[in-house]
Amino acid sequence: MSDTQDTTLREMVPAGDVRAGDWISPCDEEPAEPMQVYWRTGERAANGDFRWSFKTSAGFRHFDQDAWVYRAPRARLPASAGVDHPEPLTVAPADAIDQQVRAERAMLHAIIRDTVVALPVTIAVLVGMMAWALRNKQPWYAWVGLGTALGIYAAGFFGTIAGVMLSSHVLDDLDDAAMHEPAGQLRSELLA
Repeated sequence: MSDTQDTTLREMVPAGDVRAGDWISPCDEEPAEPMQVYWRTGERAANGDFRWSFKTSAGFRHFDQDAWVYRAPRARLPASAGVDHPEPLTVAPADAIDQQVRAERAMLHAIIRDTVVALPVTIAVLVGMMAWALRNKQPWYAWVGLGTALGIYAAGFFGTIAGVMLSSHVLDDLDDAAMHEPAGQLRSELLA
């Protein structure tokens, strides 16, 4: 198999199916050297048109919502790079993704835990406030029901805030580690 065949082995996919780490080449450029996608984002213009923006090894590329691109199953660097057998760039190692998922789950568990802790406190405080405010105007079940309903609502609000505030440092530590350490060298003690 020659080098030209290596770069032409590709499949045509919608631009929306491209993920970070894929090697792509636009359909309108023939033959084009594949470029690695680092990340993608969607943008909506003021007139309502949607387009995909990709940060690639060749710079930023923009595609319409319904555009198609060639995705290469494996890619070689351009001949100008002077490397015969390059190592593919790693965007996000599997253990980094696993650490990110664990950090997000830890945040979810903190939110649930703090909501459950806040529930009896907020219900008691709001039932007490309703009892004081409505003691002579309404029967007891009106202020108990109202206090309980508002207490549950307040517990959800304050539990979510507390859970995010108390666990957001884990995500910050992962971001700092990814910015300052080589890929695959993220500290394992972040989630310990």
